[in-house]
Amino acid sequence: MSILKEQSTGRRGGQSLLDVLIGLALVTIVIAFGIILVFGGQNVLTDRESSLEAQSLAAEGIDGAREVLHREWDEIADGTYGLVFASGTWAFSGTEDVSGAYRRKIAVATAGEDEREVKSEVTWQTENLRMLEVEYVTKVTIWRTVLHTGGDTGGGGPSGNWQNPQSLGSADVGSGNQATDIDVVDKIVYISTAASSKSKPDIHAFDVLNPAMPILMDNIEVNAYAVESIDWNGNYVYGASTGVIPDLKIVEAANPNNLLFTGEYNVITFVNALSVFKDNQTVYLGTQKTSWNGELFSIDASNPGNPSQLDVYEANADANDIFVKDDLLYLPTSNDNKELIVLDVSNPSNLTEVGFLNLSGGVDAKSIFVMSPDRVFVGVGNSLYVVDATNPAAMTVLGQIDAGGSVNDIYAVGYMAFLATSNSNSEFQVINITDPQNPVLWSSLNFPQVATGVDYEDNVVYVSVRSNDGLRIITSQ
Repeated sequence: MSILKEQSTGRRGGQSLLDVLIGLALVTIVIAFGIILVFGGQNVLTDRESSLEAQSLAAEGIDGAREVLHREWDEIADGTYGLVFASGTWAFSGTEDVSGAYRRKIAVATAGEDEREVKSEVTWQTENLRMLEVEYVTKVTIWRTVLHTGGDTGGGGPSGNWQNPQSLGSADVGSGNQATDIDVVDKIVYISTAASSKSKPDIHAFDVLNPAMPILMDNIEVNAYAVESIDWNGNYVYGASTGVIPDLKIVEAANPNNLLFTGEYNVITFVNALSVFKDNQTVYLGTQKTSWNGELFSIDASNPGNPSQLDVYEANADANDIFVKDDLLYLPTSNDNKELIVLDVSNPSNLTEVGFLNLSGGVDAKSIFVMSPDRVFVGVGNSLYVVDATNPAAMTVLGQIDAGGSVNDIYAVGYMAFLATSNSNSEFQVINITDPQNPVLWSSLNFPQVATGVDYEDNVVYVSVRSNDGLRIITSQ
């Protein structure tokens, strides 16, 4: 029996020693993994911090390159460049630039007749000698050949789920200011404002390359209580001003970081300008109703520093908005019998009425957007009308929808129309226009104040709101 007991004890002792060895091995493995996790975690944190800094430099590269191209389009050849910032402006220099451990290259390549692809690449080496890279790519367009769209084309058509839009970001236009209109081109948003004091800025430029974080580039005071309407075209912003004379304000925006007051023109004494549209070398300016002259003026702006009047048209009503397409000017007015007037402007020195439409007696037409002659969208009172204007002398209404508030601005693209309204519960509205005879409300968003203007670029909608939080940026889900 004793022998059996000794054998049993021996097996337990051997097992205990094996357990101890296994335990030590496990502890060693745990410690090793702990060390790996600690140092690996430190590497991850370091890499993340480095990546964020590299992303910032890459985004800055896109902004800087855009500024250089807008300023020196014809002088910049396709190639790879570095960037330098001096005297408040960006410039290309060499083939790369270095910031600490980061090396940045800007590659410029022709993508179309008036379009360049810009690639901003940032590389750096980690402590363990790994090479990392961040790359941003965008398209930059010079809009000198765009003649009949007010300066911008809107880019690609809508995509995603617009029945469930989402807000991306917003921006403040300054205490005491209220946004009145908006125009976006190549990820730069221009906003006009109204204020109680003439000393406050009237026109603002925002960089919206990152729509979640709009960046104020510059703003400028043009000696107006309000700029009610703006239109960007050919590196200039044209504004219709109120409360002061002159009525037309012109600002150079070749460098949005440095807006420059260029010129002005007074069409008539003591009348508010309400609308503006630039087409070719002509600016069309609409004013309040007058009893002694007219309300729609054509102005030669071939020399922005010295504009001159070409002709004037008597609408006998407020000229609330303007849209020019294919030598026809579409004018929504407060005329009870001519809410929509169409003019031939092939000769800007001889404005000629070619047709009108009575849409709703006693209610002002305030907004207009023309997709094509058979798809003209007019905001009259609380209604959006779809009009066939193929024959301006015999226009017909195709369809209509009640927006529940004044339709202050319209942008139509693809199968969608985006509205800026005064509806207190849905200032921004998305209308499905697939069937022009039966437009359907798809979705809406509620803002704190009235939506005054709307513009679109590459599936993103930009809305001006009558508050200091004046810029709202929206896209589909």
